[in-house]
Amino acid sequence: MEYRKLQSLGGGTLLVSLPKAWVVKSHLQHGDVVGLEETPSGALLVYPKEVASLEEKSYVSVKAAGEDPQAVVRDVTAAYLLGYNIINVSGDRAQVAKVKKYLRESVHGLLGLEVVSEEPVSLTLQFLIDFDTIPPEKLYRRMNNLARSMYVDALEAASVDDQSLLDDVMQRDIEINRLFFLMVRLLRSTMADTRMAAKLGLTNVQCLDYRLASHHVELLGDHSFALASRLKPLLPLDNARARSLADAASRLAEIHDMATSYFLGGKGTTYPSFLSKANSAEASFEEMRKDVTLVQVADRLEDIRRLLVDIADLAEMLYPFVK
Repeated sequence: MEYRKLQSLGGGTLLVSLPKAWVVKSHLQHGDVVGLEETPSGALLVYPKEVASLEEKSYVSVKAAGEDPQAVVRDVTAAYLLGYNIINVSGDRAQVAKVKKYLRESVHGLLGLEVVSEEPVSLTLQFLIDFDTIPPEKLYRRMNNLARSMYVDALEAASVDDQSLLDDVMQRDIEINRLFFLMVRLLRSTMADTRMAAKLGLTNVQCLDYRLASHHVELLGDHSFALASRLKPLLPLDNARARSLADAASRLAEIHDMATSYFLGGKGTTYPSFLSKANSAEASFEEMRKDVTLVQVADRLEDIRRLLVDIADLAEMLYPFVK
């Protein structure tokens, strides 16, 4: 870091000179206008007025070549996750025609990406969501609530023999995956663009925490899908097993809410209290394993419980204890 002394112009006005190397690199000269932006941490960003954010100007071209259309789909997905705003797929007429079907199907899984132009030898996709309208916390809460509803509804559906609700639970995993891809894109773009980070009020550490927590939530969706799959062939259940699953839903929902509160900065009950409830749930699932019919169900419940503990462990309030 470079330090510079403030100069006084009188009347309370202070000025500081800009580093010559940065001025030359930015092609600035006398009379040019620069932008100033204060971050939530109190730092002041200085940038040339004409500089656009990465999200505003990013463009990438993908070539449709070879025999594997899925290779083009992977390239488009990678470009989406890396934060490119406009993705142009081009090639000869036969190659582009071959990949169009696969691209239309894959775009459904990438929130905000739409086909905006289509020609015989090209296809243009554009990201149309304004990140100012979806801060990471809002996106995380949406993912988190959806994942919570999956295992809670799966357990309650099994306890009342509701096959249609189990089918609905399994469909929700697709939406969690779409939200997760959008979160990855948002966080990558934020870490690469200081202006965007300043607008969202995020540090790199917070971006990394959201990235890891979102991955845990995406795994919650996967485990909830597996849980619903395991429960379907077991229905209908007797009253004792139904009560056991209802109790599991209540235990997991409680520690899930506590974990979410800790991660997002809540000041609720103490962390030892959370661990006590998490350990009590673990003991309950171990008891469930004594029933041969529910062994694999108990395994999925324990997978979910461990992920919730991992999310709580990301809370900033715990950092002093692990330094």
